[in-house]
Amino acid sequence: MNFLSDMQGKHIIRGIKISVICICVYLIFFTTRFTHTVNIGDYKRCFGIFKDSIKNDIDTLRAIGLVTTKDYLYKYVYNKEYYISIWEFKDLNSVKLGKVKINLGVDLSKEEIRFGEVLDKKLNPEIPTKFGFNFRDSLNVNISKYATIEKTFETTNYKGFYGVVDRMSLTDKNGKTQVLFNFIEGQTPILIILYKLNEKFYFISVDSKNRQSFDLSIIKILNLR
Repeated sequence: MNFLSDMQGKHIIRGIKISVICICVYLIFFTTRFTHTVNIGDYKRCFGIFKDSIKNDIDTLRAIGLVTTKDYLYKYVYNKEYYISIWEFKDLNSVKLGKVKINLGVDLSKEEIRFGEVLDKKLNPEIPTKFGFNFRDSLNVNISKYATIEKTFETTNYKGFYGVVDRMSLTDKNGKTQVLFNFIEGQTPILIILYKLNEKFYFISVDSKNRQSFDLSIIKILNLR
């Protein structure tokens, strides 16, 4: 009986070890596949979204790209004080702009992403993203109920808003959060633009370290068609 018990115990321990190894291998594969890699030097990928007249005022040495197989996120600094992020989501390239919803007054206080990657950690905003996020050709932009939206706008090729925001989420058609924006410095003035150009979909955000002089007029630096 003791012999059988010892054998059973060894099999159980061996099974646990194999399971742990399999889980570790899976996690390493998953995180390696879907974690963003840094791309410094390919700043021109989204440069066409800026007007030619201001391109010389963009610090290309500080431009940085965060890239996966599913998206491109490029970050720029304009005139030493404006921070522009241009995020291309490949699985939203076929989405119709008119079907993208911007939902105001949403309770995001308990929203979180447990299994994912945090972009711009300890910066404003921190951006938790779900590993392998998939919008499935549908997007909802959810704005915290504590935000103040001062202006909304919509044209054929772009739509968005200007306001002061503390939290924001991007969800798929089933309402599942794929990307979360946590403004760790509290209420932050920001311009958000959803832009459809040449069968590509861009999520653009602009904010500034000089909040007193920041307003909707900053949209003029963008070459929106």
